[in-house]
Amino acid sequence: MLQLDLLIALMEKVKLKKENYVALMQGVKIFVDDRITQKKGYRILTKIIERFDLESFDQLIEIKQGITPMMKGQATK
Repeated sequence: MLQLDLLIALMEKVKLKKENYVALMQGVKIFVDDRITQKKGYRILTKIIERFDLESFDQLIEIKQGITPMMKGQATK
C-alpha cells in the first residue's frame, strides 16, 4: 500500500504522453479490480487523467472509453 502512495505522489510531478498514458491505464486496472487497493487505484487513475496532455477532443472521448469499463458502481447505505 505504501508503494501505491508513492506512485500517487510521483503522478503529481509528471506530464503524460499518449504512450505512457495507455500503459499506465492498463497497469492501474489491476489495482482497481482488487478490493483492497481499489480506492487507491481510482486515485491513481484520477492522477493519470489529470496529468495527460490533451491535444484534441477526440482524446477526451478515447479516455472516457478507456476508463468506462474499469468503473464499478459503489454501494450506498
